[in-house]
Amino acid sequence: MVRGDTSWMRPKSVVDPVTEYADEEFEDEEEWEEEEEEEEEDDEEENELNFERLFEERLKSLEDQLRDFSLRWVFELKEEGIKGLHTLKTDFKQLCEEEIPGSKELPIDSEGYKKFAEANNVKFSSDEEKDGYLKGLQILENISFFQYLLLHHKDMIIAKSCKRWSKERDELDDSKLGALLLEEFFMPPQDQEEALDSALVKFSEMMTKRTVKIAEFQRKLRRTDPSSVLFGVTIREQEKFINDHAEEIEKSKIYFSAAIQKLKVKQEQELVRIEKDIQ
Repeated sequence: MVRGDTSWMRPKSVVDPVTEYADEEFEDEEEWEEEEEEEEEDDEEENELNFERLFEERLKSLEDQLRDFSLRWVFELKEEGIKGLHTLKTDFKQLCEEEIPGSKELPIDSEGYKKFAEANNVKFSSDEEKDGYLKGLQILENISFFQYLLLHHKDMIIAKSCKRWSKERDELDDSKLGALLLEEFFMPPQDQEEALDSALVKFSEMMTKRTVKIAEFQRKLRRTDPSSVLFGVTIREQEKFINDHAEEIEKSKIYFSAAIQKLKVKQEQELVRIEKDIQ
């Protein structure tokens, strides 16, 4: 397990832990605002690893970016879709040479990129949706091939995420759509191992509820006199709550690591088969 890996948590781009899982009422508006600020800080911290991974992808060759994307979505795209990715890579590479020779990225404001995106039907329903995708994918001035592929297949990826977390598209916050694409990309494929799909959802929901419960303990401690008996009791309750889940969490992580590695082997075998057929 990688420290801080958000793949094991229910993505906060999909669910609001405070409104869905909190059992305790806030005493006043100030306390609610404090909780909201903490949630925003947690979001930034949890997204940090995905942003690091995104940066690593951008440093790779176009061929490696193509392979990583193909491997993740090999079961969904199948042979025809993988073939289409190769065509996109060829066109993207040619545009890069025309716009900035030697570059692996395209300026998003360039006429070449705009025409490329339009020709491939990459569009947004509103400025808010567009901003949510671009900011969440860290697309500021230039766009890499990997980032483009996420946008190109955004509808498919969002649909898969909604299916995983039992959400409707109109329930999603437009400002978090880009982050949601990354979250789903770094999750294992769905519909290949039913037991893994179910276990991931249950585990992630449990972890989110656990986070909310710990936040409730923290609020209770902030309201309580540190010298009081109640403060000590709350501390012990919190420690017991955390320790009660420790063994279950570790066992789950071991199971997920093994199950996801086994699934990755299947992905690689399928991609090798497809690549041979389309050569």
